[in-house]
Amino acid sequence: MGFLQWLRRNPEEPEEEQLSLLKGDPSSKITSRQRVDGAIVNRDFRKAIQDKGGDSQAQVDSSVAMSQELFDMNPRQLYQETGGKPYNRSTLPKEAQKAYIVGETAATHDLNEKEIEARSQRRVNNEITDTVRESGKKARKLFPW
Repeated sequence: MGFLQWLRRNPEEPEEEQLSLLKGDPSSKITSRQRVDGAIVNRDFRKAIQDKGGDSQAQVDSSVAMSQELFDMNPRQLYQETGGKPYNRSTLPKEAQKAYIVGETAATHDLNEKEIEARSQRRVNNEITDTVRESGKKARKLFPW
């Protein structure tokens, strides 16, 4: 199935904050258009972790795993070595921002497809982090470093 066929079967729904800006009936089928940036990709990534049952530790572990796979260093080291301001990805080099966008997009899709079979929170978190790690490995192959 190509992209256009998929899009026709899965029309975009307006984001909650966009609904308030629309005139008329917000329940009507309106296709939204929103610029996608690193912040939106990261929000979707974090939501996928949460939707799969991950807790705050899964969020941290997944972010570290993604950074390790993409850059061979943890986030703190990445910000320190590149002169970026911690927790502000817009201060990272452009290529690092792109890598995060690609990696987190892949991880979001992989997590959405993943069936979490674990029952304990620790194991749920581990399954999520392992999935993110594998997504990061796939994304890393697309970059020249």
